[in-house]
Amino acid sequence: MGESNSNDRGAFTKYGFRLLNSTNYDHWRQKMFFFLYKEDLWKVTEKPKPTEVNLNCIALNRQAMSRIDLGIEDTQLKHIVGLTTAHEMWTVFEKIYSTVNVSSRHHFHRKFTQSKWTFGTMAEYIDQMQDLVFRIQRAGGKVRDEEFVFHIIGAMPDSWETFISGLESNPPDMLTRLHDPEAEVRVRETSG
Repeated sequence: MGESNSNDRGAFTKYGFRLLNSTNYDHWRQKMFFFLYKEDLWKVTEKPKPTEVNLNCIALNRQAMSRIDLGIEDTQLKHIVGLTTAHEMWTVFEKIYSTVNVSSRHHFHRKFTQSKWTFGTMAEYIDQMQDLVFRIQRAGGKVRDEEFVFHIIGAMPDSWETFISGLESNPPDMLTRLHDPEAEVRVRETSG
């Protein structure tokens, strides 16, 4: 079993995921799954209340519940008040935020295609778009890599024209180059 960290919320930052809020369930779900799995707490989370109650099982359930609780924003606490197992907590969030239907797929795809880069860094924008693609895929839809790259290029401001021309001259490398944080610095330096 994983060693308990005195600052569990810090562990979430260490493993690279944000606390659950009303907009990031799919990302949070994947990261929390791997976190609970790493801590040997997934077994107790995926199964309903055990028929046999033993001290070890009770302790594991409490640990899993605390990891889930510490991995959510305070606004999400209302959904888990009074629950007694990690499985119940996991199931509640799944029911509230699961995106496996046609209207969700349409909603996320429209959000993806109409999105424009207006603030933050290019890397942050790409991460937001990848999160939308993940949601589309989770709802049963598809976004091809080429479509993703074309969307990102189309969302770039005119000041990125030189960078875009460089991308278009080497298509297989586009996605890797879009994630290059130094590219943004170079574009900002050349555009003024």
